[in-house]
Amino acid sequence: MPHHRMFLVESRIRNIEAEIERLFDYLIVEEIATFHLRRPRAWMPPADVLETDEAYIVRLEIAGMNEEDFEVTYQNGILAIRGTRAEPATPVRHYHQAQIRYGEFFTAVRFRDALDEDHIEAEYENGFLTIWLPKRTAGRPEE
Repeated sequence: MPHHRMFLVESRIRNIEAEIERLFDYLIVEEIATFHLRRPRAWMPPADVLETDEAYIVRLEIAGMNEEDFEVTYQNGILAIRGTRAEPATPVRHYHQAQIRYGEFFTAVRFRDALDEDHIEAEYENGFLTIWLPKRTAGRPEE
């Protein structure tokens, strides 16, 4: 095959790969959007995503919950976190300021690196949910 034809084929393959990535990212955004449409009061807590040589670390700031109040799933490269923060049962005459969000929440993060799904860990402490997602090492075969 002549060099220029090989270049065209490789270019088309890269375009197809880019389109698949774009569609996949769109599906994540669509899931978040439809979650909010199905549950109009749903909200997203503030989150940080950090990377070290060994792992990704996702940290959500969400006080006033218990560890069992979170639903954390990882599937097909997507970490999804759902839950409900209940409003405290305090007799309220009227609000002077209301900035704390209550009710259902949802957030998702997509990872392109191969992760070691069997060793993902989560911990809730001092108002932060921290999730460690170890990267798959070259020595461990992907299942």
